Amino acid sequence: MKILILNTKNYHYEIIESIIQKYDQFTKIPKSEKDIVSLQIVPEKSFLSYISSKYPAISINKSMFFEVDIIFNISMYDTDYEMIKRNNNLKVIYICHEITPRMKELNNVFFACPFQNVSYIPLTILPFQETIIKSSIPIYIIQGNFYRRDLTLVKMLCNLKTEFKFKIKLLGRGKCNLSPIKDKLEIYNNLPFIEYHKHFTNAYCLIPCVNKQQFPRYYKDKLTSSIHYGIGYNLHFLIEEELYSLYNTPKSFVYNCKSESSLESCFTFSLNNYYKANI
Repeated sequence: MKILILNTKNYHYEIIESIIQKYDQFTKIPKSEKDIVSLQIVPEKSFLSYISSKYPAISINKSMFFEVDIIFNISMYDTDYEMIKRNNNLKVIYICHEITPRMKELNNVFFACPFQNVSYIPLTILPFQETIIKSSIPIYIIQGNFYRRDLTLVKMLCNLKTEFKFKIKLLGRGKCNLSPIKDKLEIYNNLPFIEYHKHFTNAYCLIPCVNKQQFPRYYKDKLTSSIHYGIGYNLHFLIEEELYSLYNTPKSFVYNCKSESSLESCFTFSLNNYYKANI
């Protein structure tokens, strides 16, 4: 079987490896040593280097559209509905990043989030899952588009008075209104793929940093990618209680987003948990 993985966007690189390793779960066709996988993607230097090194048999950007058995088009949204409907070919499997009623009607669409009993396969295979580096202090990560994160939460945590040392890393894209704080808050914008993922190797806990009032779609029909990152890298979660009830994330410290004291006590508990395990 010949498989082409297509990504026309300059993001969502993090889900490609899951497709490479799990394509048989989507197609329901057992893997064979004779299978050939190829990629057609927007070039990103560090990602190309990583994939080429780990999967040397995969061809990249060789334009094999007319020679394949299955195409995975992995960056779909509701705005692509008409295109998908016109080309409703079972040889093409679409990965959609939001759930809408009309997209649910299409039988060759899988979704990146598990809501509403849709066709869903977790996309949690990431570059450095086997690389764990112990840090002397707990490192908390907030990742994703900065404008989709509740950064007031970061301010509260940085101002928390505690005897424990900790560090928060903001990794993402877009405008960030916060400034770095020495030994406490680091901000990284628009990192290359590999540099971005290296920051997870010594992390302790992931903070999705969303709430239902500001980001309601993350609670009903759209995935916050932080869930897959936290699960993929086997991190703890500092997570708002309703988001936790939807995803049932492992190793979670759960707080009430309407209560600042709940967040503070939950964060303090996570610090105690880290130092208790690492003394």
